[in-house]
Amino acid sequence: MRLIPKLRFLVGLVIFVLIAGFLFFPHLLFLIGGRLLGRDRTAHRASVNEAISFWVSAAFDLIAPVLKIEVEIRWPKNLRMLTPDQPLIVVLNHQNSFEALPHLWALRRIGRTNVRLVMKNELLWAPAVGLACYEGGSAFVGRDGHRKDKLAIEDSARIARADGATFVLYAEGTRSNGNEPGPGLRRLLKPKTGGFKVLCREMEAPVLAMATIFVGADACKTMFDVDALVGCLIVIDMTLSPPVHHEQASEWLHDEWRRMDQVVSDVQ
Repeated sequence: MRLIPKLRFLVGLVIFVLIAGFLFFPHLLFLIGGRLLGRDRTAHRASVNEAISFWVSAAFDLIAPVLKIEVEIRWPKNLRMLTPDQPLIVVLNHQNSFEALPHLWALRRIGRTNVRLVMKNELLWAPAVGLACYEGGSAFVGRDGHRKDKLAIEDSARIARADGATFVLYAEGTRSNGNEPGPGLRRLLKPKTGGFKVLCREMEAPVLAMATIFVGADACKTMFDVDALVGCLIVIDMTLSPPVHHEQASEWLHDEWRRMDQVVSDVQ
């Protein structure tokens, strides 16, 4: 019976909208006011991203029990090699729109709150979200791999490195649910290496790979399909690697993707 999951989804959606509209957005406007009054840009970006991290994590803490979602995080054993202000690159598989919540929640648990993302251009116009990510230094790109997209990532990555920030890349470029796996893969799509090469070249930072699996969930792509996730277990498997030279970035990412695909296949 799908009625109860639908009701749980509606309650979760109301919680998210209330937090985003009545708590986060006024907070964001306050921070933008500080920038307009001359606040340092580095401090401004950090404050905006801290606000995103805080309110997203708060929303997930409230929504997860409503949706009866549990999370299992498999931390990398060498996590202590990271210092608090050290730049970090994060690569993830992409299944649905909801997963950004547990991802930012998990990164906050290791002190990573100054987080930027590579995002689709369309999301720049998403209420509150687009403005916040723009103010926080995220990169907005198209789907055609145009040179201006690489330049956007380059510019954002240089700033992120100087800020000691974390840069998140959903390397498949689109959601994998409902799509055919990539060549030689069982679950994941083939990763796009262009953005990752740029991040490796510009940031020279360690790489955290996060394989995410929704165990016991039906297919879900958008936020409006989240009732399919009711009662599921989210497994986040992490590995931490030293900085990857940009000339080896493509090979490294494909090797790591095969490993992540094996992890996802084994858990599911």
